[in-house]
Amino acid sequence: MRPELQAKLLQHLNKKKAEGGFTLVELLVVVIIIGILAAIALPSYLNLTAGAKQAESRNNQASVILAQQGWVSENSAGYASTFDQLAIGTLKGTGATSSTSVFKYDLGVAAGNPVMSILSTPITDLKLKRNSGGIFTYVNAAGQNAWDSGICEADTANSTTALAPITGAGTAIACPGASTIIKVAGK
Repeated sequence: MRPELQAKLLQHLNKKKAEGGFTLVELLVVVIIIGILAAIALPSYLNLTAGAKQAESRNNQASVILAQQGWVSENSAGYASTFDQLAIGTLKGTGATSSTSVFKYDLGVAAGNPVMSILSTPITDLKLKRNSGGIFTYVNAAGQNAWDSGICEADTANSTTALAPITGAGTAIACPGASTIIKVAGK
């Protein structure tokens, strides 16, 4: 090869190297790799957020149960019938219904009934499970007032039927229908 052509070829290669940049194929490979990583990570992220929302529901129900226990110890008239009486920061309302951005909560209190129940129903995300929590008061074998409390979680998500209120059976909380007890505290 002639020296002039060699010099021109070297100049052309140096000039091309100085311009830098990526080829279309290189950019396409990077985009495909990012897409694959996103497809792997997104389901895990969505499961984590669903778990956090479900935990929020259980924690709100536990707060209602604790607030009801405090209400009963201060007011011998029975359970509070509205969320405002309980003064829970996240749940408010002058009636027996309160909502967050994810769940609707229904407070079930009947005069003279030994059971207070709190139902939570997902508002929009049907992948979340419904919860039923409550307190059951009874007289124990020693003739003393005692109570049992718990939160039951529906066994399946996407259920269109509401979970029934929690009930008392003998000396313990009874989970309604197809649900499992997940938290228990008693005296």
